[in-house]
Amino acid sequence: VATAQFYKDTVAFAEEHQVGIVSDFAYGAIGFDGNQPLSFLQTAGAKSVGIETYTFSKTFNMAGWRVGFAVGNADMIAA
Repeated sequence: VATAQFYKDTVAFAEEHQVGIVSDFAYGAIGFDGNQPLSFLQTAGAKSVGIETYTFSKTFNMAGWRVGFAVGNADMIAA
């Protein structure tokens, strides 16, 4: 499970090395013991260096349905 500090370090690394980050958040809607997973895009600066992908198949039990979306840096998504 990624921590807020891990994501802060990831954003700093991406900014320093001018690389893009793709976070696979397929299980983002599934938490345990009242805890919700932390989104990469909740981190300051993350939207300028990365995107996050989501899928409906995990959350809504739609195995085989290839339906999802990406949010974040518009230039990366358009590329």
